[in-house]
Amino acid sequence: MKIQVSEALDAMAKDYSQRVIDYGSTAVAVGWADFETQDLRFKQLQKVIDLSGGGFSLSDLGCGYAAFAQALPKEMQQKMRVYHGYDISKEMISVAKENFKNNETHQFFLSSDIQEKTDYVIASGIFNHHFDAEPKEWWAHIIKTIRHMYDRAEKGIAFNVMTSYVDYQEDYIYYCDPMEMLRVCLDHFGRNVSLHHDYNLFEFTVLVKKGNA
Repeated sequence: MKIQVSEALDAMAKDYSQRVIDYGSTAVAVGWADFETQDLRFKQLQKVIDLSGGGFSLSDLGCGYAAFAQALPKEMQQKMRVYHGYDISKEMISVAKENFKNNETHQFFLSSDIQEKTDYVIASGIFNHHFDAEPKEWWAHIIKTIRHMYDRAEKGIAFNVMTSYVDYQEDYIYYCDPMEMLRVCLDHFGRNVSLHHDYNLFEFTVLVKKGNA
């Protein structure tokens, strides 16, 4: 039986809260196989960040325990003026705050709504598990979320989605046609869009840059 997106998000929050209780600050806690594959997808998302202009601010939607912030290369960490992490799991936010308790530039919010504009907004893995939501409704949720990210970004956004070009499919995963996603992003956000399907995971990453960013 399919459920509403709001119910799916409630189920997601409960599931990931239990995961971080069980597994702590690990890739398994946020649904990935290992740190190596987690780091590979992070490297794709990092491509949206342009360091030529100096420092930058970043919002991480679905931040989990803030693994993306931890994985940033040293140069990026040094130039990141502000990091805002958002998650719908109370336990994930608690762990993230503990991981960065001595870092005043990192702030965390129990929310799916980005409160303040930052240069960049990224999201990793937040669209993959649909938790039995109706596929059409989940797709609408994805597009709504991406548009929210774009509205809150000054320079660009980056996100990843599981690709429909797979060897097999799991019932609990949402698979997206990359060509359809590219078309939607070009229609909504202009031509400064790139889609990366060339790394060794069954997913793709979309980068959208604003203006001359």
